[in-house]
Amino acid sequence: MAHILTGDDTITMSVKFLLKDIPDKLSVSESQIRMALRQKKYVAKWILLNFMDSNTALVSVRVPRKSKNIDFTINVQGHTVKAIKLSSVEEEEFELALNSPSAKMFSSISTLRQVVEEAMTEMKQVEKCNMFQGRIGDIKYDLQKSTSKSYEIYPFGSRVAGLGFKHSDYDVFIDMGGYYRGGG
Repeated sequence: MAHILTGDDTITMSVKFLLKDIPDKLSVSESQIRMALRQKKYVAKWILLNFMDSNTALVSVRVPRKSKNIDFTINVQGHTVKAIKLSSVEEEEFELALNSPSAKMFSSISTLRQVVEEAMTEMKQVEKCNMFQGRIGDIKYDLQKSTSKSYEIYPFGSRVAGLGFKHSDYDVFIDMGGYYRGGG
């Protein structure tokens, strides 16, 4: 699983554990557990309260990969709550660093939606004024003028597929010996 960060690349482990024997008199909230984990420098990915009963919670935290002897005992509202590490569900996760423009693009759903809409608009404009089709004849003419051979020209790529941007290149395969159709 990949997480998007804007800092240095780091490798972490996702460790799941079971908080048990939460005293009945405590009405523990997710935010209280997150705060208790933060005090130990752990980042909670998710918390499932009342997992087996009202005295348990299932928690997933991200810890540095090099961590050894991880202590998951936490203090919630002045009470020590023990945890059982569920080692069978450990998995490595890679956190990826992004440059500033990319991080900004993924900063919110509305920003991402705006970027995608702008890209779609540009692709539609490029497709409308596709000068590529008109240029195929010119390329063929120029090639045949310089040699006596006959060539077939096959356009391909983002512009042909309707996915080109205004600065996209033009991709062409110039078949000089019938290779495109399996000859040659």
